[in-house]
Order: sequence, then C-alpha cells, then structure tokens
Amino acid sequence: MKRFLCAVVAATCLYCSQLTLAADYTLAINHGRVIDPESGLDAVRHLGIIDDEIATISETPLNGETVIDATDLVVAPGFIDLHTHSPTPLGQYYQAFDGVTTALELEMGHHPVLKYAGQIQDRAMINYGASASYISARTLVKNGISLADSLSDPKPVGFRGWMTVAMIYLTDFNTALAPSLTEPADAAQLARLRSMLIADLDAGALGIGLALDYQSEGIRESEMDMIFGLAAQRRVPVYVHIRRGIDGDPAGLHEVIALARQHKTSVHICHITHNAISNLDYFLAQIRDARAEGIDITTEVLPYNAGSALISSAVFNRDWQTTFN
Repeated sequence: MKRFLCAVVAATCLYCSQLTLAADYTLAINHGRVIDPESGLDAVRHLGIIDDEIATISETPLNGETVIDATDLVVAPGFIDLHTHSPTPLGQYYQAFDGVTTALELEMGHHPVLKYAGQIQDRAMINYGASASYISARTLVKNGISLADSLSDPKPVGFRGWMTVAMIYLTDFNTALAPSLTEPADAAQLARLRSMLIADLDAGALGIGLALDYQSEGIRESEMDMIFGLAAQRRVPVYVHIRRGIDGDPAGLHEVIALARQHKTSVHICHITHNAISNLDYFLAQIRDARAEGIDITTEVLPYNAGSALISSAVFNRDWQTTFN
C-alpha cells in the first residue's frame, strides 16, 4: 500500500512532463480501473512498474518490456485476508485469484508458529502468517495433546474412513479434550502458557489468537488478565472470538472491551456478525464508543452466515439452537 501511495505522489510530477519512453518500464499495465481506497483514486489509469515497484501512474498509456491490457479489469493494492484457515497450495491458489496477496491465520493462530503452513513454506504463492494459538497451547498444557492443523493436509478418504474419523471426534477426541475445554488453569499452567506465548511472539507470531468461545468454560478471569496483560506488554493485538451467549447477548463483547480498557491492549474482534447475530447494530455502536474513548479495537465481518465447529465446542453445551436462532 505504501508503494502504491508513493507512486501516486511521484506520478503528479510525471503527468505534466509525460516522459514516457519505449521500454522505460519492466511492466506496463494499461487501461485498467485503478482503485486506491486510502487516497480515493478511482479512475482509468496506466501503471508503469520497474522491477517490483510502481514507478508511475499515468493518464496516457505506457510502454514496457511486458504490456498488459487491463481493460474492464480493476488494478488495486492486494487484499489482506485477516481470517483464513487454508494454509495450503489450493487455498493460496484460490485466494490469489480473489486478489489476496497476504493471507493471515489470526483467530485460531498456530502453535508452534514456525510450523504453520508447512505445505507452502518453500513454495508460497502469496504472503502468509499467523498469530500465536492460545487454543492449541492450552490444549497441549491441559491435555498433553498437540493439535495439528486439521486443514493443512486434507486427504480424501472413503466412507469407512469418514465414519472412523467421525467416531473419534464424537467419542475419544471430545473426552480427551475435556480438561482444556472446561477446567481452569492453575498457577503453574498459566506460567507455562505465558512462556509458550512469549516463545511464539519471539518467533514472529502476529499477536495472540484467542478462540475464546471454544474454551470459554475453562478460561477464567485470571487467565484473561494474563493474556491481555502480556499482549499489552509486548504491544501486539489479541485476535479474539468472544464468548458467545444467547442470540444478541453482549456480555462477551463487554468483557473484551473492559479488558482492553484495563490493560490498554489492542484488540481485534473476529467475525462480529457470528457473535452479535441479531444485535449487530448495538455491538458496532459499542465498538464505536470504545474507539472514541481511545481504546484500540477493530472488528471484521464475513460474507456468509453459516459456520462450523467441533461438536465439543463450548457453545454446544448451551442452548445452541436458541443461540443460533
């Protein structure tokens, strides 16, 4: 984005001189609808690129070693996907065709973060990254189970294979995960969890991914204070899937805003429509008020209403049919 904006400024001087020579540019993209949301530019323009940087934005067509006719196409800065769960070659392929140039796993995160997206580490099509996964760290500390990224290595299986997987998830897996989902962490476990988060942040994690609703029965006030306090100390955001109550219940939102206020933590609330459901106007108003107060809080929406989760998720221990009404 910075390169794009710098190019807009630099181009102002070039519009008048029109110094466009043959093959001045490595790449020329002509006749495209150039859109920059930050500066407000939205017009047919012609881009001259030298190596990997935009050198000029012109009102007249340009020449280059390679010329692309972008008639009827949009030319814009690449989109950043803050909420991906598809760190795979196929996932990146589809995202690239959607105009995504950076895909980030911030809600669930990954632990250890350096092992995230193993399939694409040596052949990534676009930029990628992840937060430190609290749900994975807590499952390891409370249950001794290392949660592999279930989406990173999909394999087709026959009917019998799917039935086997289903039975594991409905019986043994849920039983094995029970302590992580429902039991509070003691002082020693909190210290270990904090150390794991620090290690991932030191390794390059983009904040702390807190999928709170899935472990909401086990995570208590002291644990939340540890997470938000550490994030504030390290000056990184908490990406949180807030506790979800009955349709429209704002208690989970109020909890996170209060913690952000107390610790001065930057917070990003994941898929607010999934949590607010029918009370979206109120949730958004609360976030606007918090921002006006000086709290660094943001949110996002997803373009669909449906979702999916393990049957062991905390929401299914409540009146989930009313929750998802």
